[in-house]
Amino acid sequence: MQTIHRLLEPETLVYNALTSKGYDQFTVNEMIKAVKYGSGVTLTSQTLNLSTVAGSVFGSNPLTDLRWTKGFKITLTDTLGQTLVFWGGGNSTETLSSEMITGWTTPGIPTCEYETLTVNANGHDLDSVINTTATSGFGNAYSNLLGSSAGQLNKIVIAYTKTSGQDPIFYTKDTGFGAAVTVNQTLTGSHTLYYTTTTGDKYAYIENSALASWNATITHKQVTAPSATGIYGLSTKGGSNGYVSIGATFNPNDTSYTIAVTVS
Repeated sequence: MQTIHRLLEPETLVYNALTSKGYDQFTVNEMIKAVKYGSGVTLTSQTLNLSTVAGSVFGSNPLTDLRWTKGFKITLTDTLGQTLVFWGGGNSTETLSSEMITGWTTPGIPTCEYETLTVNANGHDLDSVINTTATSGFGNAYSNLLGSSAGQLNKIVIAYTKTSGQDPIFYTKDTGFGAAVTVNQTLTGSHTLYYTTTTGDKYAYIENSALASWNATITHKQVTAPSATGIYGLSTKGGSNGYVSIGATFNPNDTSYTIAVTVS
């Protein structure tokens, strides 16, 4: 009886050596062959978190495992047609910076501040937040300037406990009135949020518009390396970290992307 051996591409063998793979070897082998010998592979409706800061370009927490794309050209297209292009450069595990929130303060305007704001000694957790002014003003507080730069990926982890009243809103925004809000989350329990800083440095804000009493642990850190199934970006094949090109209005916080993987 003749035995037919199904040959695996060298890139497939590399992928097979990884742990917790998102694809079986035959599926990933067919995708790799389509890239090497065909017109490439296109993945639609994909989600991932992006860092586009110089020297630290990567995609993290992808919907589908992207480690197989190492050595191929990757083009991400946002929902408005803007693109980010880089070469796949391998993977890592998520690493984080030190804590970026070191304090909270109220605005000093009687109609816009909490009557009680007790900040934990660590500077970022809130031990007691109380808004007793139900009709004449908001409860509001903001963090120190976070020191973030355009393109950096950030991770926020919140564990919120309500004593009574209204759930607060947590958000991040640029300085100044009317500035763009990047994260806007009503707190209801535990939350893990990612966002990419776009323009300008950020503050973190908390706000209530009705009676409220609550506490929360809050951390805000920069993501400095991608998740296990993510991918680093390179400016040239096998080169240094970076990207080939990025659209002037590419949205690193978009709801989804189309990812095209090609050989060049």
